[in-house]
Amino acid sequence: MGIDISKKEVAEKLLNYTPFLSEMLLKSLSVCLEEMSNGFLMLLFTVYLLIGYKPRSSNKGVSGVRAEIELQVKRYIGFKVLLSGVTGMFVGVVLIVFKVDLALVFGLLAFLLNFVPTVGAVVSTLLPMPVVVFDPTKTFADIFLIVLLPTIAHTVIGNIIEPRVLGDAMDLHPIVVLLSLMLWGSLWGVVGMILSVPITAVLKICLHSLNHPLPRFIANSLEGKLDLGEAVGSTSSPAKGVSGMVDGDL
Repeated sequence: MGIDISKKEVAEKLLNYTPFLSEMLLKSLSVCLEEMSNGFLMLLFTVYLLIGYKPRSSNKGVSGVRAEIELQVKRYIGFKVLLSGVTGMFVGVVLIVFKVDLALVFGLLAFLLNFVPTVGAVVSTLLPMPVVVFDPTKTFADIFLIVLLPTIAHTVIGNIIEPRVLGDAMDLHPIVVLLSLMLWGSLWGVVGMILSVPITAVLKICLHSLNHPLPRFIANSLEGKLDLGEAVGSTSSPAKGVSGMVDGDL
């Protein structure tokens, strides 16, 4: 570019930035080692859990609940992979049509982030924005369409298709989804965010299977169906029956 830069000046600049670069390198290595250790521990725990898993066919109630959980989780994972693949392909095609750099990478990230409920769709839509905004060839109409089309895809797939396909098994209130996302994400990071909905749905199925009004009330609360009168009435009805029987006997 016609700028005269001597090797001595470049060497002096590099020496000035050596402490900063070394610190950044050490931090990056520590983060990589921490993630590798966490991944190894998760893999080790998973192997031990799979080895120690022994199905109990003697208890029909437990096996029925367990069979329902396995069926709903497998169904959720299968359809979620399919719908996430469709979302990632659509986002990638849109970015390729508008000639956005790293279109395939953003499509792959849209596929992966679609497993994270609510937040993943927003993040995958906003990820290409720095590349698009700083591209001098893109007009305002291009930027608007690049934001609008993936948003429509995420809205249609997440709010219309997924509830119809997955049914009531994963029927959780949006606030419950966000709270479970925060809880399991704080415990297990990205893996917890991905598994937050299946884990919460499994808890809901287990609570529904218990023959007691309080667990069923909690399960209905996870779905956003709050009915305090029914819960209190069902809890107090046995006591009324007992008191009436005692009065009659007396």
